[in-house]
Amino acid sequence: MFKNFTHIRIMKKFATVIFLIISFSAFSQTFPTLNCETLNNKKINIPDDVKGKKTVVAIAMSSKAEKQLKAWNTPLYNSLIADGLGGLMGGRMYDANLCFVGMIKGIAKLAKGEIMERSRKNIDKKLHDNFMITEQEVNEFIKAADVKDKNEPQFFVLDKDGKIIYHTAGEYSDKKLNELTEKLMY
Repeated sequence: MFKNFTHIRIMKKFATVIFLIISFSAFSQTFPTLNCETLNNKKINIPDDVKGKKTVVAIAMSSKAEKQLKAWNTPLYNSLIADGLGGLMGGRMYDANLCFVGMIKGIAKLAKGEIMERSRKNIDKKLHDNFMITEQEVNEFIKAADVKDKNEPQFFVLDKDGKIIYHTAGEYSDKKLNELTEKLMY
């Protein structure tokens, strides 16, 4: 009788260890490769070209998502890039990359040059390296990144090795921004 009880305890411990390994690996998924072009015409491969530093990747996969993403632009810029007031209020305290990625699909791919030119005019020149476009297949990315709704902007925080450590989506809120920037602190 005691022999069987010992086996049950060992099996429970083994099951707990397996669960923890599976749970940890689910949270450290490598970000799917995105081949992008910045507004400065530089080719960027995310995550490979941003490794070595934590990175926030903000992605719009539809015009609806792009409209919502615009509300995030200034708060993300102020939090991650701006040389604000210094101390806790200034940008750069996180030492993180920031990538705004627009995914173009279908017939819009034919207008890529026009989209890039219009974006260059509407976005401050000092941010042209942060804004980029990719022509990669949206549905493949959605599946690989476990995106639930392509009509919401997606936000990924990558660790220094290009693994996803946080993912959120949707409209801007101070709460979401705080959760996102918290992940840059560790």
